[in-house]
Amino acid sequence: MKSFVNILFVLSIIFIFIFSGCELFTNTPDQNGGDTFGDDLIISEIFTIPPHQYYAYSWIEVYNPSRKSFYWFEQSFPSIAVIVGEEGTILYTEDNGYTWQVVSSPTTETLRATSFSLTDTGLAVGDNGTIIRLTRLADGKLIASDYSYTNPDPAMKNLNDIYLLTAPGRAGYMVGDSGGIFRTTNRGNTWDLYTNQRLPYNLHSINYQNFDRIWTVGDSGVIMRSHSAKIWTPKAPPEEFPTANFYACT
Repeated sequence: MKSFVNILFVLSIIFIFIFSGCELFTNTPDQNGGDTFGDDLIISEIFTIPPHQYYAYSWIEVYNPSRKSFYWFEQSFPSIAVIVGEEGTILYTEDNGYTWQVVSSPTTETLRATSFSLTDTGLAVGDNGTIIRLTRLADGKLIASDYSYTNPDPAMKNLNDIYLLTAPGRAGYMVGDSGGIFRTTNRGNTWDLYTNQRLPYNLHSINYQNFDRIWTVGDSGVIMRSHSAKIWTPKAPPEEFPTANFYACT
């Protein structure tokens, strides 16, 4: 026991001798630093392990080939990606973002979201109730066309998000300004206004796993959940964000 105490004492003296005078410090931040402004970026997610593992992935930056701002991104596999944005702008790639092709658009309204129920058929939505159809032809070309449908919303409010279940699912939702929630049961061929009493706030995003877990979020701290695909229940945001505007949920 005495020998152990002596060894511990000697190690303590060596430790003090080595580290005496040492100091840990953090450099003062650069007061001249700040955000810089430049071209918009498209961020591409590249998995370094099988995608069924939800961690340890990396990111690369992909240059935006246009001068427009983009609001949403949708990808179908193996390597097709579609981007929509200002003034009806639509771009798509078939080679993981190395090159982008401009798609002739039938609208000049800002497009805010896109979703595909099938790998070759999707919809894009945007301002003033705009809905357009996106179709990938057999030769790989993507075309955008006017979408003829009966809009159940006579006010034609902005549509901010769309979420279509992938095949074999046929259901889907859109959300928009003034609390608009719309539902389809036939991959977007027809839509129904899904709320009897609209909220006085804009809704920006909707996402769901099944008809018991449907979420939508929006301005002024709005968080809504549907438990039965019919009844929507408000949820309180965290106390530090009681009136925050929420733009996405996943």
